[in-house]
Amino acid sequence: MSGGALRAASWTHSVLSELELLFAEHGIDFASHVRIIAGASGGMLGATQYTRGLSPPGQRVASAARRKELDGQYDSLVKDSLTPLMNQMVFGDIPNLFSPWPHKYDRGQALEDAWARNGMTKMADDPNMKLKGVHTAATFQDLRQG
Repeated sequence: MSGGALRAASWTHSVLSELELLFAEHGIDFASHVRIIAGASGGMLGATQYTRGLSPPGQRVASAARRKELDGQYDSLVKDSLTPLMNQMVFGDIPNLFSPWPHKYDRGQALEDAWARNGMTKMADDPNMKLKGVHTAATFQDLRQG
């Protein structure tokens, strides 16, 4: 990501993180009071990065450890994801337009792989997420449990 999408993602994650920590100082579980997060593009990526890192209700506390965890999420979020995507387009997808054989790796998979390298995904073997493959978050049903 770069440009506006990166700014939207980082801003959204930062705002949600700060709200959580500020409310927690007053004994309020901010995340339990949020029912819907709506947005588009980079902003939703930032919201997804924030929500996937939430502990179950009743286990959320403001602490230096939580601040460090949120900072780590932010650092993963702002790492370069666009370069691998563009490399795949230029060196893979465009040349494959002229190939008679199907190709199984595309820009979407390159982006998922970049997110995995950046630490933004959970793998299928993660006991906290019920996933099939690599994804930035879980299904809505899986998120509801948190």
